[in-house]
Amino acid sequence: MDNALKGVLRGRRHSSGDIVRVGPPQLKEIADDPHVSLPLMVRARLADVEGRRAQASAELLGIRRRAEELAELEASLVRVDAEAYAQARALVTEPFGDAASRDVRVAELKKAAGEVGQTLAAADQDLNRALKDRDDAEDSRHLWNQVDALLDEADRVEDAATAAESAALLSQERLRQAQRTLREVENRTGLAKLRSRAERAEAQAACGDATGQYRDAQDHALKARDIADRRRAQIAVQTEEMMRAIPFSAGEIDRRDTEARLAATRYRTQTARTSLWLWTPWVARRVRMILPELRAAADRGVRVTVFVRDPSDQLQKKPANASLVEDLRAVVHTVVPMHVMHQKIVVVDEKTVMLGSLNALSQSWTREVMVTMRGAYFARKILTHEHAEVFARPPKCPHCGQDDIEIRRGAKENWYWRCYNRPCPTGGGNKAWKKDIDLWRRSRV
Repeated sequence: MDNALKGVLRGRRHSSGDIVRVGPPQLKEIADDPHVSLPLMVRARLADVEGRRAQASAELLGIRRRAEELAELEASLVRVDAEAYAQARALVTEPFGDAASRDVRVAELKKAAGEVGQTLAAADQDLNRALKDRDDAEDSRHLWNQVDALLDEADRVEDAATAAESAALLSQERLRQAQRTLREVENRTGLAKLRSRAERAEAQAACGDATGQYRDAQDHALKARDIADRRRAQIAVQTEEMMRAIPFSAGEIDRRDTEARLAATRYRTQTARTSLWLWTPWVARRVRMILPELRAAADRGVRVTVFVRDPSDQLQKKPANASLVEDLRAVVHTVVPMHVMHQKIVVVDEKTVMLGSLNALSQSWTREVMVTMRGAYFARKILTHEHAEVFARPPKCPHCGQDDIEIRRGAKENWYWRCYNRPCPTGGGNKAWKKDIDLWRRSRV
């Protein structure tokens, strides 16, 4: 059969699949011919089917990924101003329009540029004045440090004299104990007295040693007290004269330091052009001094994002502080509560970073430190480390539809969103809605 089939195939008057060898071929030419051998034809068809299945699977995965991206985009568009978007799109498609519109637009831009220039000049002047006031108090600060050092010295000499007096009292108590022991031995009578000769000698020697130690300790205590009193009197006169000569009080110096820090914060806020990121755990009355600058920044198109502690914090849950947080929400674009956060960071235009111990929206009179570093690379590193872009887009709770969402960190170091809305149908607490934050997928997208 295979020989006859071989002869037919040599004629090449058929198409692939017209002739099929069903049984096991006996000739190698028939077994290796993919157009006739049934096993080879089935294998090729299966490979084709598998390839189509893999392609369909890849297309389905792509559809699912695009659906997730669309859902994220829709979530990010919740707060988009449609009217502002339409105006911006019109500017992109027809940036100038007709000549009259162009002239109007140019005039508006010139006016806005002038206002910005005036604002920057005022901010620069305010900052320079605050820094000058702070620097003018530098000599007074140095003198107050000297006063503090002298007062510390007075406390130390007083402590030393008190310690010497305490040592003398303890030495006196040891002497009295030795004397009591000696009297007890000497008051024995009869045979007991005869047998106590050695013990009496030891008691007499101990009493003599204790007497000498007490005299030395008492002498040292008297000298220490005399030195301490004289030195403290000298320090009192010296510090009084110094304090009368210091131009600025300690309270005035602290006020000028606080004003300089506040002016620096206002300056950074007023000079922001594209974005302003703040990590400030607590919000207190200081925010009222910053709110006008934050509102002005938002009005000129600066994206303002603030991370604060969540409402479970002891300070944040106070009615006054909670009200201030709501005032903040009414001004800036995004306020994100974070559980047990403590970092204090300000990033301006992704180029300037202020990093330290100052709570930008709550610090009042304590002395703090903030280091300012300029550089886009470092700023981007800070924003990446803090997951700024991801954390700045909290979703709505799918159960209550509210945006009362906070960020928490789990026992396995995973970050997750959590709804803290008390009327939420989930019941709150341990039953509150949660969702893991996929940092890797977000960063890849």
